Parts: sequence; C-alpha cells; structure tokens
Amino acid sequence: MVVDSLKVEEIAQKLLRRVHFFDGLNIEELEHLSTLVSKRVALPGEVIFRQGDAPDAFYIIESGEIEIVLEVSEDESETIATLSRAGDFFGEMALIDDQPRSATVKARAETKLLVISKSDFSDLIRNYPSIHLEVSRALSHNLRHSDSRFAETILQKNRQLAEALSNLREAHEELLRRERLSLLGRLASGIIHDLKKPLTCISGYAQLLNSPSLAEEKRQQYAGKITSEVQRLVDMVNEILKFGRSEQKIVRTRVKIK
Repeated sequence: MVVDSLKVEEIAQKLLRRVHFFDGLNIEELEHLSTLVSKRVALPGEVIFRQGDAPDAFYIIESGEIEIVLEVSEDESETIATLSRAGDFFGEMALIDDQPRSATVKARAETKLLVISKSDFSDLIRNYPSIHLEVSRALSHNLRHSDSRFAETILQKNRQLAEALSNLREAHEELLRRERLSLLGRLASGIIHDLKKPLTCISGYAQLLNSPSLAEEKRQQYAGKITSEVQRLVDMVNEILKFGRSEQKIVRTRVKIK
C-alpha cells in the first residue's frame, strides 16, 4: 500500500545520499529529487512486483527486508538475493532497458520503501549525466555478478548431475549383479534337477556291472554309458562355473534418459 507523509522529503534526502547513483547531485538537485519520491509500506509476504510485470518504478529501502526470487518454472523458484540495508535499491534495470521484470520481489518483513516512478526516473537519467553514468556502471556490475552467479549455478547443477549419474551407475551395476545371481540360482536349480537323471543312470549301470553273469559285450556297453553320463555331469558343472566367472556375455543396451 502507498501512504502519504509530511516527512517524506526529509527522509528521502537522507536516504538518497546513500544511493551511489546520486553521489554527483548537489543539495538543490537532491531537494528536487526528494519531491519526486513517494512512500510505500510492504507487509510481510507482500509481492512488490512479479516477474514479467511491466516496469513502473524504482525502489529504495528505508527499513525492512525484501527477497528477489527467480521463477524458473511454474513449480520451481529460487531466491537469488535479499536486501535489508537502508539505501539498498532494486528495480532499476527494467527501467533502463524497458523490459518486463526479470524477477519477483516480495517483502520478508514489514518494509518501508521510497518509490520513484518510471517517468521521473527516466527524466533523471536524461537530465543528469552523472546519474546516467552511475546507473550504467551499476548495470554492468549487476551483469557481471549475474554471469558469475549463473556460472556457479551451472557448475553446481553439473556436480549434482554427476553425482546422480554415479548413483544411477552404481544402482545399475547392483541390479545387474542381483540379476546375474538370480540367473545363476535359476540355472543351478535347473542343473541340479537335471543331474538326477545321469546320476540315476550311472547308479543303475554300476549295479549291472557288478553282475557276475554279465557278458563282456554288455559290460563294455554299460561302461560306455557310464562314461557318457559322467561327461554330461562334467559339462553341466562347467556351465555353472563358466557363468559364475562371468564368462557369459551380458548384452547391454544404451538407454536415453529424458
């Protein structure tokens, strides 16, 4: 809400001296500037302006605290700065380039603000070269700071992504290990079941070989059967050992993660 005050000009002159934009103004110019100032009180949680709004004013903090919030998406926002010192200012960039507000500003506590309208601010820049120069310097500083902060944000996101990929890789390897153990268990279970047949055959032929009346031709035939079944057992055991040593190839398919 905007309020009137008889002491707005007096307060404004003291506060305006803290804003480096106005360092080059003399007393008369500051007095003139103070007549252009209105006062606003923002309650805790109140939005002063929203990202995307048309620029309408330049703000100077008299007391209180505000936060500058960048709305990344409909569901995500990030506080990029807080201001609380008397003489801190915000909202000047949108007035210079005449672009929509680049962030949302809201009060974190009851905040008293001095407000200079867009038209008055434009007149100041046009009529006072020193203010124009200081504003340009401030914008340059803000851009460098934004670039630095953006670079740090990118690095942080990259670190988070690298950590997430590492965790995903570990989870994938653990999944493969468990799947391999599961396959090994199923294979072993099937082979153990299959072992019963050759073992039964070997046992039966061994008993027949013990018969004293067994002809030599039959004895050789049964011995060959036993040898054949033993080889089947050896092959089955080798399959288990081969799988256990990971000699079987696991086909991996590249998957795109969106």
